[in-house]
Amino acid sequence: MKKWLTKVGTALIIAGLSTVLTNLITGQPLTGLTKLKGLSQIFLRSSVPAWAFALALFGALLGLYSFVGRLLRGQKGRVQFVPDAHNSGWAQTETQMEVRAGGTFTYEGTGSLTVLKGFLKGTQPITDMMVLQETSGGLGGPVSVGQLDLEAHVPVRALINMRVTPVRGTRGKPLRSRLIFRDKYNRDYKFDVNLPYIGQR
Repeated sequence: MKKWLTKVGTALIIAGLSTVLTNLITGQPLTGLTKLKGLSQIFLRSSVPAWAFALALFGALLGLYSFVGRLLRGQKGRVQFVPDAHNSGWAQTETQMEVRAGGTFTYEGTGSLTVLKGFLKGTQPITDMMVLQETSGGLGGPVSVGQLDLEAHVPVRALINMRVTPVRGTRGKPLRSRLIFRDKYNRDYKFDVNLPYIGQR
């Protein structure tokens, strides 16, 4: 509710400022703004289409506000996943699934990406994910960590184990789904996976 009120208040302030700027540019007196009648005279009966200019200015300011907000939050990139031949799959119990995604992950964006959660579409993680990540180009051996760290355009080999609920898919059959990574800014990165069944039948 507070966010909605803040947006409405911001829109009203921008509209008021655009009206004042319009009158200054078109040479209209600002005294008319204090009365509704004066406001209608300025916007509807002016020889210059002040209302159209105000509308365009309002749209431009709103677009600038949205652009600056996206710039400050940073642009979200994409995550690419190339699975290994035998390191990905899924299994199930009565109430939960174990999902394994092993292969090469590449972040297409800027800077770095820290993935804190992983789960399938329509599920929720039960525990933190466990990541076996290769270091030093595979020369240092895998390291077990609780997050996946990706640098832009640098492929990383990793094996990620996740426990999620509720159960999706049919026991014994491959599962086509969408794997979702959630980063430290609560942004989601989605990609399609086809996981073979690796549990007991």
